[in-house]
Amino acid sequence: MAIHCDKIGDTYSFHELDIRLFVTGELELIARYDITPGEHDGRIRLLRQLMYLSKVHEWSIILRLYSEVVSNIERGLLSWASRFDDTLTWAIARQVSSGRASGKPMGGKPTVQRRNQGGKSRPTYCKDYQSNACNFTEDKHWGTVNGERMLVEHICAACLMKRKDVSAHSESSSDCPCKGSRNNSSQ
Repeated sequence: MAIHCDKIGDTYSFHELDIRLFVTGELELIARYDITPGEHDGRIRLLRQLMYLSKVHEWSIILRLYSEVVSNIERGLLSWASRFDDTLTWAIARQVSSGRASGKPMGGKPTVQRRNQGGKSRPTYCKDYQSNACNFTEDKHWGTVNGERMLVEHICAACLMKRKDVSAHSESSSDCPCKGSRNNSSQ
């Protein structure tokens, strides 16, 4: 995608857009083009979410997030009526795990990666997933543990704590060999 600026006479590739050009282009799409009311509302919601995220992430990450949502819409995986929270959260988590995310703190607090005694990072379980109360459908998402924002995973807390094993079931699952035997220590 290239955007042509009539006043300047320059053409920019999508990844060269700064926040002003991006917002201007998106507002042009919303205001000028023959789009459905659903797409109009969806673009406004997406733009609003991206602007909030731009406060805590580098601009290149925001452009990738936008590209992922629009690509998913074009492939029929999402619609403009969809909630974009899960897709954006998952995309941010992938950026973090690949080391491409910004060093900006989330919500004013640094993100934390737990380490085991050997210095290797260890996963952090999602507390809500243990009782089947998590609203996220992704296996990894942002969560708060002891007041710190971190990436949490849908893995068994009991198996992680007792056996140091990463298992995809929850501790309330009948598949858990450690069911009901988790230590009372915090993560």
